[in-house]
Amino acid sequence: MIKTLRLKIILRYALVLLAVSSIIFVTGYKVYQMVSRDMLQSSLRSYLQEEIYEFKREALLSKIELHKIKTDNLSLQFFAFRYSSNYLLRADVPEGEVGEVLSDKINLIKDYATDFQKVSFYVDGKKWIFLVLSHTWADVLGFQKQVAVALNITPNVYMLHRYRSYGLVGVLILCLVSLLIAYKMADSAVKPLVLAYDKQKRFVSDVSHEMKTPLSVLMTYTEILEKKPEPKILNILKSEIKNMSMLVENLLALTRLERKKKNGPEDKIQTADLFKDLIERLNTVNQDRTAPIKAQIEECQVAMDKQHLERLATILLDNALKYTPADKSICVTSGVENGKYVLRVKDKGIGISSQDRKHIFERFYRVDKARNRQSGGNGLGLSLAWELVQLYHGKIEVFSQSDQGSEFVVTLPKV
Repeated sequence: MIKTLRLKIILRYALVLLAVSSIIFVTGYKVYQMVSRDMLQSSLRSYLQEEIYEFKREALLSKIELHKIKTDNLSLQFFAFRYSSNYLLRADVPEGEVGEVLSDKINLIKDYATDFQKVSFYVDGKKWIFLVLSHTWADVLGFQKQVAVALNITPNVYMLHRYRSYGLVGVLILCLVSLLIAYKMADSAVKPLVLAYDKQKRFVSDVSHEMKTPLSVLMTYTEILEKKPEPKILNILKSEIKNMSMLVENLLALTRLERKKKNGPEDKIQTADLFKDLIERLNTVNQDRTAPIKAQIEECQVAMDKQHLERLATILLDNALKYTPADKSICVTSGVENGKYVLRVKDKGIGISSQDRKHIFERFYRVDKARNRQSGGNGLGLSLAWELVQLYHGKIEVFSQSDQGSEFVVTLPKV
């Protein structure tokens, strides 16, 4: 499905980019052609007026005068022809066979070249193209006078052909570039979908794995209970049901956080009372610990939902309690640092290796899977803590080394 979607996006982007490049090429070609034509026609019209003026001023009535012009075959060049009563009086033509053929062609079309006419012919295998314009009038004596002018547009036509050829090559290159750009754009567009799809697959796999063990335990002990009821087995069943309930609760909490959009703080809460009650409750539950939780709580306000802050602190403290021996201390610090609210939970437990720190906030990730299973963890607590901190545009960091304890630092905007 993802591959099909990527292919469709690539084709769509490629077609759009190709269409845009083709439009640019065609538009550029047409504009260049139109501007070039207008410039050539304007130049030829001006040259015709100059020749008419010169013809009238000189009033040539004498013999034919051929004037051959040496010219570069690749340059633009004007040529003039003057007639009196259909007799050629003077012709400025290029040297060689080109001039002779041009004179014959002009003689044939001069009478209807009052509008621009194009003349083309081949000499020695090379094509020559001229633009012709003429004008006829009668002098005071009634003699018909005529002037025809020709402009060599061969270089211009070849230039248009080269433009078209180079343009087609350019379009082909743009096709390849468009495909490459389309691939990159499609990859960027599909990447979030791929990540979401992979995340969903991993999520389903992890949930299936997490549910499989407690369900197997429930099934096994339920069958045992059918044969012989025992209080010990009932306690095991209650423990597994509790674990499953906690798993479902955390999953639901993560789902709600992912869908929720924060537009502003819901509460402005005082942290001192919240942490006092929370730490007192946790110390009561963990009376077997010889080193109770210590706290340094500064009175301050935080722009955060009370339940969210309580859950965040509970997750961090519960995580510290699981990984810290009963005779080693856990310290909670809450207060303002550098204009922001900072919560620190520091323990002297087993610590976290550098490899594990890279994945500590991923769902279902456990540093010590056997220990977590024994203590009822499901690998969602720190992931939920990360989501809570992100919801309030904060930051959570962990500083730790193996066998030297860990410190989780949460930084949140202050009211």
